[in-house]
Amino acid sequence: MAGSLKKVSIIGNLGSDPTMRYMQDGTPVASFNVAVNERPRRGQGSENASTAQGAQAEEITTWFRVSAWRRQAEIVNDLLKKGMSVFVSGDLRTSEFTGNDGNKRFSLDVTMQDMQILTPKGMSEGGSFEESHSGSSGSQGRTPIAFGGPKTAPRSEPSADEDEGDIPF
Repeated sequence: MAGSLKKVSIIGNLGSDPTMRYMQDGTPVASFNVAVNERPRRGQGSENASTAQGAQAEEITTWFRVSAWRRQAEIVNDLLKKGMSVFVSGDLRTSEFTGNDGNKRFSLDVTMQDMQILTPKGMSEGGSFEESHSGSSGSQGRTPIAFGGPKTAPRSEPSADEDEGDIPF
């Protein structure tokens, strides 16, 4: 057998700001939750009278707990905020725990390998520019930020008004 693979790619929104902690050896770890929303397509799932009459099917949200390590943890902690849209890929694990109500629950945990920020810089998730970034002109700052493995997009040269120290990679 050639081996095994358990990898997942998700696109969703952060449910809260990342939290940063440090292991005993000083290794940084950032954790954050990503909500992935899906609407059942027509003909999928259980059909009932209300959906047959044109009512919208209920949206389903799946939560993933994402962990980023080392330099990626520092970047995640600095750049990601609640509500931002991200693409994350990495190793998938499930864990079981007992909830506050005494019922067994499962958690979907992703150890991040690659990430791309999909919310444009200076743009709030609702589609309007934040006041502090409204001075941007043209398409500057609208390219998604990516980091991770060898598939990272090539970096263009910074413009005269862009501080190279702000670029995380």
